[in-house]
Formats: sequence, C-alpha cells, structure tokens
Amino acid sequence: MRDQETIINAGGPKVLNALLRCFRSDSKAATHFERIDTIKDLWVLELEANRGRESWSVWLSDVQNRISSDEAFFASLSEGSTDFTLHITVEMSEIQAVRIPTFFSSLAAKIGFQVEIFRPAA
Repeated sequence: MRDQETIINAGGPKVLNALLRCFRSDSKAATHFERIDTIKDLWVLELEANRGRESWSVWLSDVQNRISSDEAFFASLSEGSTDFTLHITVEMSEIQAVRIPTFFSSLAAKIGFQVEIFRPAA
C-alpha cells in the first residue's frame, strides 16, 4: 500500500512542524509526551518534519507507523483528553491542495485524534 500511495501522492506540502497534542489533567501521556508547563494540562509529542526530503504520503506513512507501534496507548489518550490533535504546519503554494489518504484518515478515526493543517501566512 505504501508504494501505491507514494505514486498517487508524489510531492505534496513540505512539513515544517508536526506534533500530537492532548490536554489532560492527569499524567497518562507522560510515557510518550512532554508536559508543557506554561499551558495548563498540555502534553505534546513532537514528530519529525519532512522538510521536503520525502513525499507527503511517505511522511504520513512514517507517522502512521509510529502511532500504530503503540496503538492501544494512543487510543487510550482520546478518552479523558479535551483536545487530541495532530497539528501539522506546512509550506505550500496557495493553489496546492492537501489530501489526507484513506489509510491515514482511518487511523485518525480509529485512534480518536483530529488532524489540523496550518499554513502560515506568506
């Protein structure tokens, strides 16, 4: 499937920053996430940015593999979190669309996180 998705989604946006965030009043996320002391109850897991070194679909596949490697843990975070979101900051042209392949949107639905894509103003 990865080869097929790579062909279909060659190119895509350059990922500048990516992280999973959740807001929890407990420390359940502590094994994988870092607590951000300046914002109450915020836990963050930094993910590697592709910075244009690989295609969008390959990057998504790498993120999928990381999350799937401990699927039960990540799924358990959706319960009790007030916000469980994959935040992605991208660089792209104004006319370029961002497509979330089915394999990734299925993972987000199964685990219970939202996907937020942000493009900074030029």
